[in-house]
Amino acid sequence: MSSDVLWEEESPMSSCCVENEQRNPPKCCTITQIPVKYLEKYRRFLQRNRFVLSLIEDGLGRLVLYAPSRFVSQSEEDFYDDNSKVLPETLYAFINIWSLLNDAIYHGFGRGNGLTVGSLDRPVDGFCHKKIETRAKVIMLLRTILSMIECMAPSLEVSAYSRHGRRRSNSQSLGTSQAHHRHLNALTMSSKIEKIKFICRMALFALNYSEQIKSFTLQKDNAMNVLSNMGVLQEGGLLEPNEHLTFSRDENERVKKLLYVGKRTGRQIRYNVNQVQNVMPLTAAATPTTKIGMLILGELMHVYRPLYYVQSSLRNESVGGNKGRHGMVKSWIVSLVMDLLSQRLIIAGKTVRKGGSECVVDISSESTKEEMYRRKMRLAMYLLRSPVWNMATYPIAEKISRVIAHVPLVGKPLVHYLMDVLNYWQRWHFMQEG
Repeated sequence: MSSDVLWEEESPMSSCCVENEQRNPPKCCTITQIPVKYLEKYRRFLQRNRFVLSLIEDGLGRLVLYAPSRFVSQSEEDFYDDNSKVLPETLYAFINIWSLLNDAIYHGFGRGNGLTVGSLDRPVDGFCHKKIETRAKVIMLLRTILSMIECMAPSLEVSAYSRHGRRRSNSQSLGTSQAHHRHLNALTMSSKIEKIKFICRMALFALNYSEQIKSFTLQKDNAMNVLSNMGVLQEGGLLEPNEHLTFSRDENERVKKLLYVGKRTGRQIRYNVNQVQNVMPLTAAATPTTKIGMLILGELMHVYRPLYYVQSSLRNESVGGNKGRHGMVKSWIVSLVMDLLSQRLIIAGKTVRKGGSECVVDISSESTKEEMYRRKMRLAMYLLRSPVWNMATYPIAEKISRVIAHVPLVGKPLVHYLMDVLNYWQRWHFMQEG
């Protein structure tokens, strides 16, 4: 067996649960409901050919994603041929599902809890083995649902858009009202998708943070441990079978060393929670309890923001007219403020003062820093959202495209392709939120 293949039954448990696991080894995931013989054969096939298959999966995904026909078929002029819109999205969705399934069989379903810090095999004081196992199964189920919904979102949204046209006569011209109804259909489907995502993410959030809050309530002197253990939602909670984890206990030790102040006397590393007075840049000092509150509030805003934006967009599109346009401006501003404030609160919650000095230290784990950088880069999506798209992004893109179009031979085809890609990204909600 390949050394980098990690199955759930092979994942290391903590010492307090070793005996229970030896007597009652955990069962395989629900995927083993497939006949074991065929699953084992496919598993061995993946072990021998995973590298080649991953190249095929990536190549097919990119080919379908960036094929020119995929963008051209989304234009309003092709509304009679509904299959030209739905088929590429459905194919792309099943390629993603196939890739996810192969990763799950090859690596196992992962040992992460959906956040940047912590893992399923690290028990918390007061939790017995059965409770940990039940919690792990619930988290895996939630992350699997999130991943499947994420994979199917393009097909579902485009199908909802096209479904409205099938109810009309093919001889009926595509008027403004019909295009508007199609768009509302797509937004309605997006709203349903975001509701499911919101529920799953809130459940992940509650399962992970409730343990930390319980630990903090029972032992008031471990505020810094709780703060360092509280990661942020990673990649929206999606299932990553080969994810790299930051373990809670390792993070505790790292933060203790990071905040330790003193000479190299060889004595035990200690810290005094009363001395670790946390500070927010630009504001007054805050206690560790306040820091935990900031982190929770920032994450709640991050989880709720996508649902708010799509529901407000649906509401404003339904109203239409000047009132709807003004509402879109308000939704855009509120959404941006929520994202910026969420990031600010999380950074403030993870920034503390070292000892009694003025030295400010960011105690975020590397995985948390990577996730915050990803969220920061995602702010570029606001350029694709209305009304900034109509007011600035599209006019500027058109002016740039006119200049590029003068390049001999490749200029015009390249400009048409890039503008089709931009219009595609702007049109569908899943491209702005995925």
